[in-house]
Amino acid sequence: MCRLFSITSKDPLSPMVAIRALDVMKEGHDGSGLGIFLTDLGGDFEQF
Repeated sequence: MCRLFSITSKDPLSPMVAIRALDVMKEGHDGSGLGIFLTDLGGDFEQF
């Protein structure tokens, strides 16, 4: 299984952000192991 996440920030972030992203991918809603973690979106995606 491969787990991939990307974090882009102008300010330093806590390592817990990465751990939360990995935790979400631990198991998806259907048991597939796929999870989506979106937080603090900006631009066109800010409304989501």
